[in-house]
Amino acid sequence: DLALQFLFEFFLGGILDPRSGILVNVILVIGYASAVYSFTDDVTQDRYGGIKGAFLCVTFFIILQPLSRKLGLVVSGLQEKQQLQESMFRVAHTRTRTFSESICFYQGHETEHQLLSRSFEKVLTNFRSLALRKWPFDFVQIFLFFGGQGVAATVTGWLLSGLGYSEQAQKQRDDAFNPLFFVLCDLMMTLTQITMQA
Repeated sequence: DLALQFLFEFFLGGILDPRSGILVNVILVIGYASAVYSFTDDVTQDRYGGIKGAFLCVTFFIILQPLSRKLGLVVSGLQEKQQLQESMFRVAHTRTRTFSESICFYQGHETEHQLLSRSFEKVLTNFRSLALRKWPFDFVQIFLFFGGQGVAATVTGWLLSGLGYSEQAQKQRDDAFNPLFFVLCDLMMTLTQITMQA
């Protein structure tokens, strides 16, 4: 059961955030690379312009995906520790509530307060550590999902800058870049709608 859940979340993304799944990221990278290739291959003066653009888009993904995985392992370990600390605090709180009459009768409220405070301090300390390490992970995940569009557009602009600055070159750039931009936006909007429905 746990293996199926892991595979589902790894490939398709989690229930709360489908964009974190590798399948969605692979579809985006293939879409970006093929769009850059198809819109720049015939226009650039470089014989391998389209292939270079597609390669740069895929390289963007290849660099960020292992970074995302490494950060995810750190965050998941801290999240596991956070759940352990919270459960220990709940146990201490429940024990105090269960034996509250005895604690009051024997005037042990100071001791119990210290035990609960120490337990809560562990929860708070780990939560701070988790929050500090989670934001880079979230940034990489968001950049993987939304940043590919900017990378594809930047690569296309870089490839088309070699055409020169004549009026004909400007028309060629517009003819290649404008449809590419709309294709990239449509791809992003379609995948966003699909993942929001999942």
